Amino acid sequence: MDINAKLSTRTRMMQASAIREILKVVAQPGMVSLAGGIPAPESFPLEIIRQITNDVLDEFGPAALQYDKTEGFEPLIQALVKYLPSRGLVNVAPETLGIFSGSQSALDMVAKVLISPGDKIAIEAPSYLGAISAFNAYEPDYISVPTDDDGILPDALEDVLKQHTIKLIYLVPTFQNPTGRTLSLERRQRVAELLKQYDVLLLEDDPYSALRYSGDALPTLQSYAPEHVIYSSTFSKILAPGLRIGFTVAPKALMRWLVIAKQGVDLHTQSFGQAIAALYLTGGYLK
Repeated sequence: MDINAKLSTRTRMMQASAIREILKVVAQPGMVSLAGGIPAPESFPLEIIRQITNDVLDEFGPAALQYDKTEGFEPLIQALVKYLPSRGLVNVAPETLGIFSGSQSALDMVAKVLISPGDKIAIEAPSYLGAISAFNAYEPDYISVPTDDDGILPDALEDVLKQHTIKLIYLVPTFQNPTGRTLSLERRQRVAELLKQYDVLLLEDDPYSALRYSGDALPTLQSYAPEHVIYSSTFSKILAPGLRIGFTVAPKALMRWLVIAKQGVDLHTQSFGQAIAALYLTGGYLK
């Protein structure tokens, strides 16, 4: 049978992710790759995770091994509601918060809910390949916006918003992948103003801000425009990527649709990993 002849038009547009190819190389013994945002395995808190694993079974019992609600494991939801304001987020509540199978899953879900074929997504030049891979299945048109050492150029972004009907803006404003740049405070404020002025949604992908080792943390874009920003982050960089636990804060009405979309994909993010993440937060291990 010619399987290629059976493929959908959407599938024929897909390509192997560059991230997947990087991970294949990293799996080789002795390989140290600087090509991806891959944590050093020696940094994983193995003894803490070993202890927390026992604590999960003691505290939650069968609930940590059972099916759960799509929104997320309730103890993790509550822990994040308390924790995320310290990361500079506002309007964080159970109904605006969702747990996903890594932030990559959230990227896919946002595109699934918002993007129709031909819709325009404004992205930084260059932009994160993993996000583009997630978006590609929904057949958007990309509009690249110039950047410099301080991140995306707000005037150039406004030109794009004037010239095109943009369905979504995608940014990694802090320690951007692949450039490592951080969007300046003044530009964050200006971008937030543009979101409100042009009534457009922005996906703020923020996997790296908790890894800051010097200087002051900058406000999230979400804190300036919570009704126009979808904020997504992950435990992959601060705990362990193999757990595949990401979290997203979005306007309540949009989170409802993200949850509905997720129900048809994987029912819910794995409960045991969420329980580990919950006790990691409440146990004071994240410093």
